[in-house]
Amino acid sequence: MYPRFVERRIQEALADTRAVMICGPRQSGKTTLAQQVADANRPFVTLDEATALRAATADPVGFVRGFDRAVIDEVQCAPDLILAIKAAVDEDPRPGRFLLTGSANLMTLPRVADSLAGRMSIIRLLPLAQAELRDTPSSFLAHAFAGKWPQATTPAVGDDEVDIVIEDDDGRIVGVEAKASATVSNGDFSGMRRLASACGDRFVLGLVLYDHSRTVPFGERLVAAPVSTLWSGE
Repeated sequence: MYPRFVERRIQEALADTRAVMICGPRQSGKTTLAQQVADANRPFVTLDEATALRAATADPVGFVRGFDRAVIDEVQCAPDLILAIKAAVDEDPRPGRFLLTGSANLMTLPRVADSLAGRMSIIRLLPLAQAELRDTPSSFLAHAFAGKWPQATTPAVGDDEVDIVIEDDDGRIVGVEAKASATVSNGDFSGMRRLASACGDRFVLGLVLYDHSRTVPFGERLVAAPVSTLWSGE
């Protein structure tokens, strides 16, 4: 079983919010993660099972009243449960009463978004990240905002846009670009140089991630780094 780094956020949300929703695409691991959270005091029920779905659809209010706390999987299969859950948590506002899982498009339904506004925390789950597969928390952002990068070698002697611009709470800026190539040229940093010029002292580091194993500096605060640094714990 691979660790999911988001599990801590779910436990924290259950401690202070009446309902928590794990939403994400199919095969992202929502059901598996919800089963890990379920226990004797918070039983797991999935609406993928025909009997449970029929019960939830026929009498949503009665279905919800049957639980003090519960993990309800695939809640998008019975959208009318949302109103029943709203009524239940309004009547008994203890935190952590319901952990729900559902597809991302469930939250686009107006009655869903409106019904549980202020009553539910939403945790978005994506498929397993490389850092989770390796059971090693990524240190990518810590390295980036420290303005340093390990394993730098001899400096090597595009586009003008930067793919991702990250700003921390102190206003410091890190630029990140990704290339599906094993080589990087000086021209690949043209957008980074424009970003650095615009941000001045706020600019900490410009990274171009590429398909290679070497880290190569391209000037002050500009580095080409292996894409594997995204999930490396070093």
